[in-house]
Amino acid sequence: MLGQTARGIENGLWKYSWSGARAAPLDVTDEVSHVRKRCRHADYVDLAVRRLEKGIFLVSADRTKTNVMAMAWGSIGFQWSKPVFIAPVRTTRFTHGLIEATGEFVVCVQPPSMDDKMMQSGSSSGRDHDKISDLGLKLFTLPEVSVPGIEGSLITYACKVIHKASAEPRSNHTFFFGEILGTYSDESLG
Repeated sequence: MLGQTARGIENGLWKYSWSGARAAPLDVTDEVSHVRKRCRHADYVDLAVRRLEKGIFLVSADRTKTNVMAMAWGSIGFQWSKPVFIAPVRTTRFTHGLIEATGEFVVCVQPPSMDDKMMQSGSSSGRDHDKISDLGLKLFTLPEVSVPGIEGSLITYACKVIHKASAEPRSNHTFFFGEILGTYSDESLG
């Protein structure tokens, strides 16, 4: 995925390490190693929902560009016997096109120390510039999807779209139902 690999599972922890080889122009951290705990989608759902009220990161990517936006509404639960994150995205957003093209997205629940970056990610379009670089965000690969996660996130949900629904006529959003293929928590959560 994106030229990187995840290596090793020890005691339920995923240890990610990267080589310098990657698909440009993604700004994926080189020569970094970070330990995350693989967990169940529901393990930190209370924290995810509390942070969603403030806003969290929604990451999308295609072969040439990674984008991030702020998301302050959505839902996490169980649909069709699968863990699902429902991400509403306005049809005019750059992120919408990326998710439509790849059928994948990643939800990153940031700590309060990253709230300013999350808010800034919602103030401009990724069509016009590289928000990842502009915000100084570092990315890491996930074994389940081609979309990267954001370093420093408390919780990361790797999702594959299994259904979508229009919110019209109420609003011009698409609800992307993403099956949660992998959930990772920062080791600081215990």
